[in-house]
Amino acid sequence: MPGGNVEVGEPLDVAIYREFLEETGIVIRPLGITGVYYNATKHVLSVVFKAEYVSGEIKIQPEEIQEARYVELNESNIDQYITRPNQKSRTLDAMSAKCFIPYETWEVSPTFNLLSRLYNE
Repeated sequence: MPGGNVEVGEPLDVAIYREFLEETGIVIRPLGITGVYYNATKHVLSVVFKAEYVSGEIKIQPEEIQEARYVELNESNIDQYITRPNQKSRTLDAMSAKCFIPYETWEVSPTFNLLSRLYNE
């Protein structure tokens, strides 16, 4: 699963789009948040999004990832591809999500300006 860090001042949905494109060459459209997870050892908060494919072909970026391919995951084959239990639970949550947590990006000075909103459609 592609992932990465949010740059200072970068909206979360833009970071998701950018990281996925950088690591795979694929353009996606984030749909919404399926879960929020905290690694208490590394003190890292992870926000998982479900997204849909828009365009592009897989182009591996060797400095980012070792392998990328399409796999149709399900509960019976997930252990073949995802071995870390924390990644498995996130993936299963995303696969079974029926709704998403709304996410908005706002500018609030001097006026209120909604820049983007992700929510159930």
